[in-house]
Amino acid sequence: MKITRKKYYCPVCKNESDHQTNHNGEIYPRCKKCGAGVLYLKGQTLGIPEAVKTLIYYCFNIENEKEKIQYQELKTKLKGLGYKIFSCIEKSEYMKYISKYHNTKINLFNIKQFDNQFISDIGRVFYWKEAYYPNKDIKEGYYLID
Repeated sequence: MKITRKKYYCPVCKNESDHQTNHNGEIYPRCKKCGAGVLYLKGQTLGIPEAVKTLIYYCFNIENEKEKIQYQELKTKLKGLGYKIFSCIEKSEYMKYISKYHNTKINLFNIKQFDNQFISDIGRVFYWKEAYYPNKDIKEGYYLID
């Protein structure tokens, strides 16, 4: 397939950028504005949603005993649902944008592509994703519920 220059957008912060690629769908350089890990081809339709989930954002400072207990309870709940955490180094700007979707219903597409992540109308999402920061006392992430 021929490499061409195409316009892509970040589904999280809506930033647009040009990229040389031979892809016709999503690509995986991080958004230069918010750090999201997937960009969608401008003008591409994602199709008909196959599922709808609610995104729940959280942020705890586990140096605080009360927040440490709340975080432990959340981990127990999510593990009880069969969720496995996906943790990675993340830009704080990405989590700032994701936090805007707290308690928001999002559409999921192509749900059988992977077992723990989905294409959505706000970018690639996971059942449970947590940012990995040098300060290990900060636990920031999100999870999806029905």
